[in-house]
Amino acid sequence: MHYRRLSLVIVLAAAVAGCATVTTGTTQTITVDSAPPGADCTLTRSGMLLATVTTPAPVTLKRDSKPIHVVCRKDGYEDGKVVANPVYESAAGGNILVGSIGTAIDASSGASSRYLATVTVPLTPAVAGPPPSR
Repeated sequence: MHYRRLSLVIVLAAAVAGCATVTTGTTQTITVDSAPPGADCTLTRSGMLLATVTTPAPVTLKRDSKPIHVVCRKDGYEDGKVVANPVYESAAGGNILVGSIGTAIDASSGASSRYLATVTVPLTPAVAGPPPSR
């Protein structure tokens, strides 16, 4: 009986430890920056507006397996665009031990993916157009 309880405790501990939803959460904060700073940036995912910030700024987002599109604008510069692709959250690797339940939970909550901590959007100075014709 003692071994049965111990086995159950070990299995439950492995299930919780391997679940990225529990260990790392379903949201994360990223820093949006631009070079040079002071740009107005919009963040979208699947066409939905997530946030609008002036760089540099932290943004808390729900984790997801879809990329985030960041577009920054600043007077005197061309618009800058960066795609923040999600990467696999290593904490989700523990799901191999407990099977598909943890994998399904992490995938549906977005916890199996994460974004890099900082997204920097480079801005190129705008080129002056040709002088007006006379």
